[in-house]
Amino acid sequence: MSKSDFASRLTRDGYGEFSTGQYEPHHAQADHTHDFDLQVLITAGEITVTSLGVEKTYRTGDAVEVRTGQVHREAVGPHG
Repeated sequence: MSKSDFASRLTRDGYGEFSTGQYEPHHAQADHTHDFDLQVLITAGEITVTSLGVEKTYRTGDAVEVRTGQVHREAVGPHG
């Protein structure tokens, strides 16, 4: 998915402002939740998200969705 397609989808789905960020290579975060829906577009590298007993790796162009209160953990690949 392109950045413009992702931004259009967020707007269509009623999301307001959005921000960009970057993780360092091999960043890991233990189980946690957010008090908001999380929508992420992977623009480079890869991240593995584990939630509800399922581990899935997302790569460049993939979109990740984590719902409010959903317990999950993250592990970033060697290239961030």
